[in-house]
Amino acid sequence: MNGPGIDMGVEDLRSLYSQTFSVNHTYLNEGHGTNCYEVAIYADELLSEWFYMKRQSADLYGFIAATCAEQLNINRLAAEWNILTMTGYGTDQIIRNKAIAPTWITTSPSSRLMYRTLFANIFTRFNWSSIYVVIDTGNYSSYPYYATLFDEQLMGELRNMQLTLRRIDTRRSVDYLGILHEFQKTSRILVFMGQGQFFRKLLLIAESLLMTNGEYVYIGFKMFKFDGFGLMDWRYGDADDGRAREAFRSALLVSVAPSAQVVPERLAATWRERTQRRFNVTVDNANTSVPWPTVTSTYAAFLMFGQVLNETLANDPAFDFQDGARFARLFWNRTFHFPFSEVRLDEKGERIPPMIIEDLDPETGQLQVVLYQDNMLYNLNNVSGAHIDWGGPAGSGNAVPRNEPRCGYQGYRCTVSVSSVLPAVLAVAFTSITFVGVLIYVKRYLYVVLDARWWLLSEQRLQIPVPLQSPPQALSEPDITDSLNAWHWQPHNQVTHEADNSVPVAEQSNSGPPPHPVLSEKIQINITD
Repeated sequence: MNGPGIDMGVEDLRSLYSQTFSVNHTYLNEGHGTNCYEVAIYADELLSEWFYMKRQSADLYGFIAATCAEQLNINRLAAEWNILTMTGYGTDQIIRNKAIAPTWITTSPSSRLMYRTLFANIFTRFNWSSIYVVIDTGNYSSYPYYATLFDEQLMGELRNMQLTLRRIDTRRSVDYLGILHEFQKTSRILVFMGQGQFFRKLLLIAESLLMTNGEYVYIGFKMFKFDGFGLMDWRYGDADDGRAREAFRSALLVSVAPSAQVVPERLAATWRERTQRRFNVTVDNANTSVPWPTVTSTYAAFLMFGQVLNETLANDPAFDFQDGARFARLFWNRTFHFPFSEVRLDEKGERIPPMIIEDLDPETGQLQVVLYQDNMLYNLNNVSGAHIDWGGPAGSGNAVPRNEPRCGYQGYRCTVSVSSVLPAVLAVAFTSITFVGVLIYVKRYLYVVLDARWWLLSEQRLQIPVPLQSPPQALSEPDITDSLNAWHWQPHNQVTHEADNSVPVAEQSNSGPPPHPVLSEKIQINITD
């Protein structure tokens, strides 16, 4: 796929600098391996065969290729042989260790350093420290490599960083439901390092679990536009598009800025024609009608090589071009400008592309750039007029999702325990008893002070209970009858109460002695002054 870029690079070197130097180019991989892993297996053999048996005499040697998985093999031998190495795609963190990779330069748009810086900037800006990372180890080999972004160094740079790594293989059945349940118990920020169609599937299941309500964030690792990475979008033209669009409101997509992915039209046209004619690969759909950015970055490596070599020949004719490490240092800390793009290399010879974060515009349904990381100061900047939509229902305030819910990931912090509420209960009980006691005291005090007749019992309080008993025997002695002249006995349900101050007088019977009293359950007594 990168062959046409290499062909055009060699052709342009010969065209631009034919009066200054000549270029001989040899493909080492023709007929050996059809994928990244097979090429890596044969890399040591191919390089050694060329170096010891097929190499022709020259003033300067260099390995320039896109590479895929064989870059470490190339670097190991090239460093030993002190030969310049330039890769258009393949890279590794060891490129920053110049004791191990003294001759290695990369123009790859997928800079591990910039991705790591971008994630660190995101987590710092939004105060996120508990991160759940899902890594697809199956379909595309690059994802496990980029998962090393989340290493001990990053955790050391960010305080209180807690990472949960979950590896999946999308070539087999994936338990997305289990992943989301585990994620819910440990974090609210999920980073998905896998192809677009699987990211969309994860979001659809999250939406069915009500986990796209503005409390969760799903960060998709988009890298750059290439059909091999899958379509990182909600639009698939199926029945789930509506739900996917709503779910994508909770997603952020990180990738290289478009300015680092530009493919010149001349290169694109030549790529389409030569891909089919020379490499027998048919371009038959819109997704592959434009070459992926590594074709451009590999092509740019040839242009950079010619520019530095031409400058050195003009400025330092005595330069020792057999010293590949010294020649490689001439590329460091430079920005190369081309009509289609610019390539900036840092102090280690690694390309530093600008980075972007995209978010779904809920009104238009289009992805828009909301944050931009420059390739000079590595700052994360707001894009004018763009705002992040965090998802969630209308009226939710669009607040940045918290790193951890107030009640904890599983809600245990808000569970009431006996030990936590006992002091409060005792305090309330003591206060209530004290208050009631004060009220009783005040009532009794006011009763005594304001009522001078406090000692006089009311008639209700003089109701004396008397047990039921059989009527007494007839009274025969008149003195007993006389002693009852002051009393009038009546059944309980016939007793009346006098309201005036008259002294009660017993009614006298004209028919003889008073009848025997009929006792009721209670004796009621009216007392007057």
